[in-house]
Amino acid sequence: MTKDASPQVEGDELPEGWRWTSIGTHYAFKNGLNKAKRFFGQGTPIINYMDVYGNQRLTAADVRGKVTVTNDEADAYSASQGDAFFTRTSETMSEIGYSAVLLEPIQRAVFSGFVLRGRPRNNELLPEYAAYALRAREVRKQIESRATYTTRALTNGGSLSECTFPLPPEPEQKRIAQALSDIGDLIASLDALIAKKRDIKQGAMQQLLTGKRRLPGFSREWGTVPFRRTLHVRHGKSQKEVEVEGGKYPILATGGEIGRSNTPLYDKPSVLIGRKGTIDRPQYVEIPFWSVDTLFYTEILPGYNPKYIYYTFQRIDWRGYNEASGVPSLNSKTIEGIEVEMPDETEQVAIVGVLDMMESEIAAAEAKRSKLAMLRQGMMQQLLTGRIRLV
Repeated sequence: MTKDASPQVEGDELPEGWRWTSIGTHYAFKNGLNKAKRFFGQGTPIINYMDVYGNQRLTAADVRGKVTVTNDEADAYSASQGDAFFTRTSETMSEIGYSAVLLEPIQRAVFSGFVLRGRPRNNELLPEYAAYALRAREVRKQIESRATYTTRALTNGGSLSECTFPLPPEPEQKRIAQALSDIGDLIASLDALIAKKRDIKQGAMQQLLTGKRRLPGFSREWGTVPFRRTLHVRHGKSQKEVEVEGGKYPILATGGEIGRSNTPLYDKPSVLIGRKGTIDRPQYVEIPFWSVDTLFYTEILPGYNPKYIYYTFQRIDWRGYNEASGVPSLNSKTIEGIEVEMPDETEQVAIVGVLDMMESEIAAAEAKRSKLAMLRQGMMQQLLTGRIRLV
């Protein structure tokens, strides 16, 4: 086994023909372009921070930013097919050094000062393989451990150059990249399906929850009522005295579950909405729960379906009811005063049945996507270290 860099983990052995190598063996680094704000919005394509962070395999379709540059700047900060880009600075260490490899040419493209460009020194590392190898878990650990932090997290070309990874022969690079690309394409197709199903559900909610479209068998006129006729808004309470590790019931905050308790604050189906902070993400709970003091919960009155109220809450622009100049806040009286169109309970239940079916289809697609993503992560770990070989 030949080596041109120290292995990531002392004593690691690689398959015959593989070797340890460093990022700096294959890339020469350069900082990106910095321009005043007035130059952005038109001109040549520019690879920005989020383009790199969100796409390990970078294509022309992923690059939407524009910037006006001189010919000298276009030459000095060019982005060419095969270049690797890394996020250079961030608020957190965990976002430093994320890589993206440009897999197709983009005419006259440049790159931002918030990223670093790695230009290939040789042809030993295939771009399609590098797109995965440079994001491998062990590489990410090395990048984070070498980053610095003052007011922001930072990395640089020298630090990235020292990070090491296993390199297989070119034919195996191609096979590994193709296998990971195939499962990536499956995930992308599921993402498109989920987005389509969400759009369909959103359209159905717009039609069904306003009475613009009626389900078969329903024709009774709807009424306009304030929420106070359908529910009572209640305040949550501090969880400090009831929180128990491994408790039966969830303790809920604006972002979801934050702990467990054996003492529920409320034990009937309820719709919850943030009182402070995140005020635009309603939650629906059917089991007993505890709500913290930044999260309202509701007592749903007879004649009204809790899940129907939840779907109605999802359509409301809650930030439009914000009553604070600092941290977003809602008032219980404001919520109870909002007027909505409401059918009778029988039609509410029927509408909920349709929307629940759509939500179940989305959840099933998301579960499948999650499994594929976990599979790809496991495959990357095994294939990129040679622990599993492709025939």
